[in-house]
Amino acid sequence: RGKPTHHEHDNEDITKAFGVIPDSYMRKLHGFGRGAVWKVLLLLSFDRQKHPDVVRGILSGERNSYSMGAWVGAYRCSACNSEVGECEHIKKDGQHFMYELDNQLVFKNCVDIEGFECSQVSTPAYISAISDVKHELRQRPVT
Repeated sequence: RGKPTHHEHDNEDITKAFGVIPDSYMRKLHGFGRGAVWKVLLLLSFDRQKHPDVVRGILSGERNSYSMGAWVGAYRCSACNSEVGECEHIKKDGQHFMYELDNQLVFKNCVDIEGFECSQVSTPAYISAISDVKHELRQRPVT
């Protein structure tokens, strides 16, 4: 909450932020990882006066994918809980990124995550980062 939104992770200069993240929460994904997999959900805002083209694309559905920028303390293997690179399940060189082994999904599990921004992106790293849900916030009429 309170972190900036950006476009394509152009996040080096905070004054170029496109908006802010007003709220966030975690939701357990049922049916995955024996109840141990959670998803971060973010409520994002984008300033239509500063970036009308991006906001138009979001509202039309043309732009519907997002990516959270985060610092990660470590990556652990989901199969054996070793630090990535210390086991044979996941290699540090990017091989074996995500696969199934003996009916278990093997992947890099992020540890000590701290989000610092969320960007509207053309191509998300994960398919679950696509959203067609949007709400247009209008100003209240001045009385």
